[in-house]
Amino acid sequence: MWPCLLLIVAVGADGSEGKKAAVADAMRRAVAAAGSTHPLEDPHRALGDREILVATTPSGDVFVDAGGRGSCTQKCALFLDQFLSMLAARRRCGAAADLPAAAFFFREHSAGCGADDARCAASPTLVIAKVADAAPGIMAPNPYFGTFPAWEAQAARIREAAARPAAERTRKVFWRGSARPSEDANATGCAAPLEVDGHASPGLEVRMAALSLALRYPETFDVAAVFKHEKTRALHRRQLVDWLRCDAARRGFPGSEGTGAFAPGAARLLAAGRVEPSEFPGYAVLASLPGDTHGSFSQHLNHLWAAGSAVLLWRWAESRALYSEWYYAGLELCLEDGATHVEVRRAGAAVLDVADRLLGDGARRARLGAAAAEVHDALLCPCCLSDFYADLLRELGDAQRGFDVAAGLDRRAWQEKRVYETDGDPKLRAEQRRRAGGT
Repeated sequence: MWPCLLLIVAVGADGSEGKKAAVADAMRRAVAAAGSTHPLEDPHRALGDREILVATTPSGDVFVDAGGRGSCTQKCALFLDQFLSMLAARRRCGAAADLPAAAFFFREHSAGCGADDARCAASPTLVIAKVADAAPGIMAPNPYFGTFPAWEAQAARIREAAARPAAERTRKVFWRGSARPSEDANATGCAAPLEVDGHASPGLEVRMAALSLALRYPETFDVAAVFKHEKTRALHRRQLVDWLRCDAARRGFPGSEGTGAFAPGAARLLAAGRVEPSEFPGYAVLASLPGDTHGSFSQHLNHLWAAGSAVLLWRWAESRALYSEWYYAGLELCLEDGATHVEVRRAGAAVLDVADRLLGDGARRARLGAAAAEVHDALLCPCCLSDFYADLLRELGDAQRGFDVAAGLDRRAWQEKRVYETDGDPKLRAEQRRRAGGT
């Protein structure tokens, strides 16, 4: 309990400053623990399949080795767009105009680096989440916040909608997200493995448990699956209903034997489409479940803190090590009695009990809603992200002082070299655009 008491003191004294200080301290410790091999030291170091190299310079130019075609996939591209736009906003947010000379690798894997990943441990490497505190890597914002302008507009819409009075919020636990029992078209019923890419998915395990709860307790949970891909939508809908029916029969729940009795209830769990984040303040409690691939972070949580509703963070300890993101150091993680949110690490009746108690206590929900909004305003606002990157680069620059970055850039055997300007809107330098064929 002692770490929780420390955070309670910080929140009570000056909530925003206490949260910022906790996150900054965690970042500095991660930088100090990072490997001492400079990312530019070995000019011939080849990049991994899910890795890019980034170096900033006092001129404001940002050098990127994208690793050749096909190496940097979606999250790498999203991270780069976000990172460059946050740097471009640094003056507006009050940070120093000059960038430090600093370099790092970025890994796009949603669960970060493995605990025994010597390559990741050798040099400063940014990751977007961890599933074990001892794993190497420096946590940074996940790329799904988007660019500075996009996140600024999105956050403003959510905060505006958050003015909705508590009495007008639907008194249920709300969640939407993807959930498909299997990618195997032949897998049916309980035999459908909760796997992604052939590996067990603790995230899907939690999501299916939440859907099962919603099927039995619709007065408490407004939980439904969203099927993003039209090509597999019908298959995954059919599999989901089949899996839930089988699961209900296995557990002995009434009504699961007959298709006619079961289908109408199951239909509630098949969302018609996406719910915009600006609609989230319409609910009293907003749930966040682990990601459906590796059981790590979920981008859904990015949008919940600003909504002014109580946040229910479900991190199921039975499934695997608990994941964390860069700003969790600023949260008060004391499970059901948390100051910033409610956290559950169990299943079934335990989650139902936590949800019912929260829905039945309006004063507690109001306190948690205000605390969640403070998390957004202190740690996740657009300038909060820009400031975090500025502070991180300053720490990296100080740690790497003495290395000649300009010489390292000249020696680098680039696999795919890009040079971006960050004064004003981020853009490739003119000579890079010509080299890239105008793109």
